[in-house]
Amino acid sequence: MLNYNKFPIGVSNFSEIIEKELILIDKTMLIKEIMEDGAKAILITRPRRFGKTLAMTMMGEFFSFTGQDVFGGLEVSKDEAFCARHQNQYPVIFITFKDCKASTFEDMFIYLKNAFATCYEAHSDLLEKLTEEKKEIFKSVLSEKIQTPALLTSALKSLSSYLHAHTGKKAIILIDEYDTPIHSAYSKGFYDQIIDFMRAMLGSALKDNLSLEKAVMTGIARVAKESMFSGLNNLKCYTLLEKGYAQYFGFTEKEVESLLQDKSSLEPIKTWYNGYKIGGYQIYNPWSIMHCLQNDMTLDPYWLNTSDNALVYELIGKSDLAFKTKVQNLIKGIPQEQTIEDDLTFREIDQSDRAIWTLLFHAGYLNVVSRTRDEYGDVSTIIEIPNLEIMSLYANIVKKWF
Repeated sequence: MLNYNKFPIGVSNFSEIIEKELILIDKTMLIKEIMEDGAKAILITRPRRFGKTLAMTMMGEFFSFTGQDVFGGLEVSKDEAFCARHQNQYPVIFITFKDCKASTFEDMFIYLKNAFATCYEAHSDLLEKLTEEKKEIFKSVLSEKIQTPALLTSALKSLSSYLHAHTGKKAIILIDEYDTPIHSAYSKGFYDQIIDFMRAMLGSALKDNLSLEKAVMTGIARVAKESMFSGLNNLKCYTLLEKGYAQYFGFTEKEVESLLQDKSSLEPIKTWYNGYKIGGYQIYNPWSIMHCLQNDMTLDPYWLNTSDNALVYELIGKSDLAFKTKVQNLIKGIPQEQTIEDDLTFREIDQSDRAIWTLLFHAGYLNVVSRTRDEYGDVSTIIEIPNLEIMSLYANIVKKWF
């Protein structure tokens, strides 16, 4: 019988989950699919708390020269030939931007320097093997003494070249929550500066980098209209509108059933937390499922209570009458037709209802029932509110209107 107190709530480090024998849903075949994907660089977007960071630490542990042998008995370990070729065979660069939230660009730059310093610290053993010139560059990143953002944009490419030269193997670069600084910058008014930084950094690390084996990025949405990914013709994106990797983020219905001790409890769980249809799978929010089971099947809006929904409230609150009418219809259970885009255009959020709907969808506040693509490439979808948990957010917004 499962001990629900052993859920890895708040634990996103894969090896820690294994070492502490916490409950693990085996998603390790994601590793093989990533390596067999023809794209040099991959971006996977999912709502928050859907296991993105856990997936990245899992990949890092598997590929890294210094990774621990914690995959015994898991699905990927059964493919011995694949493991022989790829397990512990690469230098891995892992960087996360999940904590990069600030009110000004100057403060954001401090957080960015810290993120890169943490990334470099994992490879500090390289210092003694570098030339004096490269050693000074390495130290400047490690000590967070870089003075201008422009000098920081080449840090990932530089580190990959150092590792390639030292090990003879190209690096795997894992960039977690790449768009967190962008969301923060939009809300605080320094959006253009952070877009310029991210464009230069990603272009340097992922475009024509001869020391790159494979890159994987995660985030909530693809930010592409502002040409942040311009020139990255080796990038393949998998959003909620794509089939790829659907079963590896969030819990499938079969996985939820495997966690239930009382199978009859599936129906109330479906009512409260079900609703995401991705790539032929019915996907549940893992954060809500784990909290619900740990709290003796108490049905509460656990996911909505994990972060600030101020931007959602603000955007819907100042929307026009047509937008508000659609929201009211959705609350009544009437699906609505609405164009949803693959990428998010922050510059248009204040002027375009389409951009707001796109943000709501990619952030997990809407579900797509069906979709068609017209001759101009626009995706027209039938949307609905996924479940009662999300419904409570919209209900609170409507109450504020009155």
